[in-house]
Amino acid sequence: MTDDQHPYSIGIGVQQAMADAGDEPRSDEQFIILLDGHQVSQTFGRDAVYYWLEEDNATKRLPFR
Repeated sequence: MTDDQHPYSIGIGVQQAMADAGDEPRSDEQFIILLDGHQVSQTFGRDAVYYWLEEDNATKRLPFR
């Protein structure tokens, strides 16, 4: 989803994870389709990288150090 403040295409789950962490997007959500058909996405934020895992329907946060 996009809005006037953040012109990036990001799903609602990743948007919520960023909001919960007080972070802001710095890229579109980029999807990777694995050989078995599962999907993983990667989105860069100001403070971390966010990974969405289709199999778990969960977003994981990896902070920059």
